[in-house]
Amino acid sequence: MTRLIFTSVSLVTAMFVASLGAGSALADGDTVILQLYGQRAWEVSCQMEQDDGDRIASRERGGGAGSTGRILAQDVMLGTCEYRVGHNGMLRVTLVLDQTGLDCPFTMTDEGLCRGYFAGGTSGSFTVTATPVAADTGS
Repeated sequence: MTRLIFTSVSLVTAMFVASLGAGSALADGDTVILQLYGQRAWEVSCQMEQDDGDRIASRERGGGAGSTGRILAQDVMLGTCEYRVGHNGMLRVTLVLDQTGLDCPFTMTDEGLCRGYFAGGTSGSFTVTATPVAADTGS
């Protein structure tokens, strides 16, 4: 797994924090774990913004039958991932939500898993965000 750290604060994070409005705050940064499973060629690239403003870039690729991968980043407040699935392939992305303050960008399964499915020949992106929590008003 490639890990790059940048020190600039992204415009997307600034807009997200501003959109929370008065009386809200972000939960402490959480550990993001994306479990990847696919058929044929696939790729997932993520930019994760940590609570101290650092950015982590990660990329996983797979190919062949039943290839797997995992992207992990700690203290994440916001993340954007892009995916690409080869022709005649498929990709399943599971965001581990256990004891995190993260929102599920996919569908919750009957088993309580946050999971997205992507067909062959498709590409796109998804965003991982921290759930806003009510600010302590001191009362």
